[in-house]
Amino acid sequence: RSVHVHIKGRDFHLDVVPCIAPRGFDEALWVPDRGFNKWIQSHPLGYVALLDELNTQHGGKVKRLGRLLKHFRNFQMNNRRPKSYWLGALVVHHVRRDGGLDMSQPLAVIFRDLLDAIYLQYDHLLRVSGTATPHIPDPLLGHDVSWNWSRTHFETFMRRIYEGRQLADQALDS
Repeated sequence: RSVHVHIKGRDFHLDVVPCIAPRGFDEALWVPDRGFNKWIQSHPLGYVALLDELNTQHGGKVKRLGRLLKHFRNFQMNNRRPKSYWLGALVVHHVRRDGGLDMSQPLAVIFRDLLDAIYLQYDHLLRVSGTATPHIPDPLLGHDVSWNWSRTHFETFMRRIYEGRQLADQALDS
């Protein structure tokens, strides 16, 4: 789906994704999706604007919360890592959800609550045999961005979230 550009001898890396922008780059774009073997909608500039808006509304905590979740994933999971966009979509969902995260709390408390919320949102899928995995909606366009999450990778993620909840509780208690 993308072409990786690297300039030798320089710390410069760029992933170039072809796209179709029928209404300009400020609107939704069409990008190739290998798994579906077709073009799907994406709205990268809209997503950035949404994150900026939520971040401003919540005192700069939303982007830091997203970075914490991605760091948690990178540190706790050597492989079978969920995609960054999936994690970002989960953060947006839980920040926007009525009765969701209390964004007035310190970031450490919000992070622990986010881990709880994610685990409680999907733990029922662990009790279902077969290939059940979450359907994470794109925050702007609504389609399932995690359609290709394998069951084994999802189970690994949930184990790490479960362990992270316990570690976060212990850290906050001490």
